[in-house]
Amino acid sequence: MRRLVLFCDESIEKGDFYSNFFGAALVEETQIEYVNGIIRAKLAELNLNNEVKFARITANYQAKYQELMVEFF
Repeated sequence: MRRLVLFCDESIEKGDFYSNFFGAALVEETQIEYVNGIIRAKLAELNLNNEVKFARITANYQAKYQELMVEFF
């Protein structure tokens, strides 16, 4: 049986619109380790060791964030 995993990131933490999703990624369960490995490797390469938050992006990190998104998509 095919199983899919949906990774979501909520955009609102509390209130009436809690769990409005900002974005999501659908991954085949058999590919989770592979996909996570690619993303972790890119994060390490870019020296992005903390949670990536686009609301806190600075000019110094813009190119790194863009490179991460190219890898992600």
